[in-house]
Amino acid sequence: MTTGLNVIELGNPTRGGYTRLAKFMGDCPEVAIFKRFSSLSTLSLLHMQAELEVLQKELQEQVRADSSDQNRARYDLNWQDLISSASCDDDEGSRQWEILQKITKLLHDYRKSLLQQHELFKIASPAKPELNSLRAWMEFEHMGNIWLSGPDREIWTANPLPELVCLRPEAGHGAFMKFIGHKPLQWYHHTLGQLFRKPESDGPHGDTVYYSPRGLTRLEAVVSTALASLLPTASIAVLYVVTNMTQRLIMIGVFQLVFAVGAGVFTNGRMIEIFASTAA
Repeated sequence: MTTGLNVIELGNPTRGGYTRLAKFMGDCPEVAIFKRFSSLSTLSLLHMQAELEVLQKELQEQVRADSSDQNRARYDLNWQDLISSASCDDDEGSRQWEILQKITKLLHDYRKSLLQQHELFKIASPAKPELNSLRAWMEFEHMGNIWLSGPDREIWTANPLPELVCLRPEAGHGAFMKFIGHKPLQWYHHTLGQLFRKPESDGPHGDTVYYSPRGLTRLEAVVSTALASLLPTASIAVLYVVTNMTQRLIMIGVFQLVFAVGAGVFTNGRMIEIFASTAA
């Protein structure tokens, strides 16, 4: 989690490039955001698919042509004869083997690209606050002050979230953790946190203050544990005080609702898991 101080004169105003940006992303992996190039990847797959389709037809035609020749007909019956045709003086004799070699290499690249794209799309897109933090850090004069002059300078500003991928997205945390990690954390830093955490103005990140997710995880654990401990006691006390049966049923429903909301806010459980725990 990153947050910046107000503009002060002690920062590092020199313009930064790839080296400073890489250092920042390495130290703060939550903002290690890159472009997917999904359209280019898909286009490459389409071209390889088309080429494989052409090669497949060429192979079928070559097999039919070889089967009509007494000497080359054995290529489709004996693999060793097909391999030996590669060293044959007759160019037509090795044509089937050449096509197979091209197909083997291209098919390997095609399957590898398919798997890579599948794995890439399983990586989550960055959260919008993380992307905004990275953009602000790059633009802020006394923080990153990144000035890229190449065609990639607008990658983090011109691309929508689905086209970007984060190497370490916010995962494994509930809504509470994701909420306090942004606006509340900035508010805390500007009120109390800046008294305890000072930026290393002469460091590579300028006036950047980094809050480790571990501290926020501990806070989330404390709050969730406290609520989980108090909720059963509070429900028993309320049901003990309320004597009207209709009101008791209503209170039971209220406490079940509070439990379900708390499970959704403080955990990253799936819908079926929250439903099962509430029903139990």
